[in-house]
Amino acid sequence: MENSKSAIVMSIVIEKIQFIVGIIFLLVFGLCTVVSLADAELASDGFLVFCLVVDGLCILLIYFSRKRHKLNTDFKKYVSALSGDPTGSILNLANAMGTSEDLVSKNLNKMIEKKYFAYAYIDKRKNCIVLSNQGETMGVASTAGNVSSFTGVSQGMVTVHCKGCGGVNAISKGQSAECEYCGSLLQG
Repeated sequence: MENSKSAIVMSIVIEKIQFIVGIIFLLVFGLCTVVSLADAELASDGFLVFCLVVDGLCILLIYFSRKRHKLNTDFKKYVSALSGDPTGSILNLANAMGTSEDLVSKNLNKMIEKKYFAYAYIDKRKNCIVLSNQGETMGVASTAGNVSSFTGVSQGMVTVHCKGCGGVNAISKGQSAECEYCGSLLQG
């Protein structure tokens, strides 16, 4: 789970950096573009072309930042929906999200590729996501309120929804642990 947490945090940091750098450079070079449009001598030196290229790159940076933000947001929704579905069915997840199975499957593949779901894979035969812990199958959590029992190999685990950030955490029954996403104290 630690790998998953670090991948998510890193993705959020990269998203913020992409967005901020993209906006700042777009403002600076957008202003330079406007100035070079007004000055024919500046535009003839190739400065206008340079500014337009940088403006385009900044727009791409902002676009990829928004795509990453959407994937991060979808991840939180998927985790919440998967915690309520012990089967891990992609069809059930698609119905819960109000999107197509293909889109959910594509997003899950991206999330697995980016290590959002550490040690997970998609079982195409059963059309479900299988979450495992370093090769040991854990199953998917099924919720019943704030704390729920965890189905799968490890029966001593429970899932707890963090009151601070809403993240779903798997911890040992009767133990205290920190939220993997925000660090708040959780009781199992």
